[in-house]
Amino acid sequence: MNKGIKYLLVGMIAVATAVGVRAQSSTAFWGASDITGISLQGTTNGVANGDLVELGYFTVAPTPGSPSLANFNVLAQADMGDGGFTGFFGTDEVIVTNPASAAVHAQLYIVAFNNTTGSVTPGVTQLGIWDVNSSDNAHWSFPATTDVPNFTTLDLENLISGGAAGAATNGNSLATGAQIVWGQSQLHSVAFGGSTFFPLEVVPVPEPSSLALVGIGLLGAVGLIRRRR
Repeated sequence: MNKGIKYLLVGMIAVATAVGVRAQSSTAFWGASDITGISLQGTTNGVANGDLVELGYFTVAPTPGSPSLANFNVLAQADMGDGGFTGFFGTDEVIVTNPASAAVHAQLYIVAFNNTTGSVTPGVTQLGIWDVNSSDNAHWSFPATTDVPNFTTLDLENLISGGAAGAATNGNSLATGAQIVWGQSQLHSVAFGGSTFFPLEVVPVPEPSSLALVGIGLLGAVGLIRRRR
């Protein structure tokens, strides 16, 4: 066989194999660029380097104004500061092979914590949950393996009206479909580069009355167990 034809065939097989492998996976590129970052509650201080950020979806849509992460499924994790700046994180890539059916075309959310573990302690942990409705911005929908293209790119700056170009002048204006599920509603801008920050919010402490009800319930359960014994 002619060497040129042989190498051409080998190349075509390699390309076909790569395409086949790619077709079995879905990819999301995500991040918080140096235009739009995340800060601690009530401050202009960026979330500390190394603190956890997650990309994922809810199997049951979250309630705006609630910090609950029930039904949240993590697709990828990143560290704050991995792009070199406090309060920001570089674009990360998540490749999911044969994603679960619940993930296909699911609404994507970015969740950030003020700790490295993602543990939620009422009254201590600060948390942020954000998304842009995928009907307004299709990039916030996780692709299926059969979609063409089967990848998407999203950034926290998608929440800002005008994106990067509008951050300096429209820093307090949310884009159409953008939502702060949990976090401070008032964004703030800093002079440096016109950057805009999305502040986290403290997870609230349960009301004393709620704690009392829980206590009464536990006492009742203990009493019932003793009775049966």
